[in-house]
Amino acid sequence: MGFAIISIMFFHYCENALSHYNSGIHWDITYLYNMFIGSIGVEIFLFLSGMGLFFSLKNNNDISRFYSRRLTKVLVPYIIYAPIAWFIIDITLQNLNISSLVYDLSMLSFWFDGTKTIWFIPFILMMYVAFPLVYNMIEKNKSSLNIIIIILTIFVLECFRQTNPSAYSNTSIALTRIPIFILGAYYGKKIYNKERMSNFTKCFFIAGIFIGFLNFYLEYLHDFDLLDSSILNTMFIAVSYTHLTLPTNREVLILVALVSLKKKELKCDDDLKSRIRDT
Repeated sequence: MGFAIISIMFFHYCENALSHYNSGIHWDITYLYNMFIGSIGVEIFLFLSGMGLFFSLKNNNDISRFYSRRLTKVLVPYIIYAPIAWFIIDITLQNLNISSLVYDLSMLSFWFDGTKTIWFIPFILMMYVAFPLVYNMIEKNKSSLNIIIIILTIFVLECFRQTNPSAYSNTSIALTRIPIFILGAYYGKKIYNKERMSNFTKCFFIAGIFIGFLNFYLEYLHDFDLLDSSILNTMFIAVSYTHLTLPTNREVLILVALVSLKKKELKCDDDLKSRIRDT
């Protein structure tokens, strides 16, 4: 979890650095980090969160206690921090009115307008609210059925991306992280019960590796991508767990290897993308 948090912080630093440097070793390092690691720390964090929440409900299935603990941990800091932050952004910096401040504070601006300043808060609140349903699904269904449900979730997200790209772009930073959160709960059950992955699961995730490399080839050579990069992150992280039973130091080694091999779409302008293809 600590690695994931540090990775996220460094990713944001690299994004800012890329906008301030045009060449040199600093640009090269930040570009390579964004290219091969990027924001995968978010997926790792959510994967471990889903796993931890499964253990939490498995050990104590008191739903009211679950909601009280999780929502308090998110909402109390938000209530303290957000009014000040949004006042500075909306009123002081952008000269907007109070209604805009309330709109942003309510987090509706993310879902309807794609304001991504604090996107993680409305997303994790949504997942906390939905998690008891996710838990029951994972706990009661067979492994193969759970995998099919995760596949269908990815399929629905891709259909949404293709049919309504504008609305998708507003919320994709959150919606594409739903599968990895569910997957964390799925592996939480496997680890809790000391199970190994079935051949069906292994074949699915190995196919994910092939799709990832195919997506890399199509996107960077032909400007066409099969899947959103966050969904690819889900597949790559899943592959790293296919042969594991209980948490060991091997998990850390596999995740580090995963990060070094993983592809991440670099968010940059057209000039930067053309420059990347020339290098």
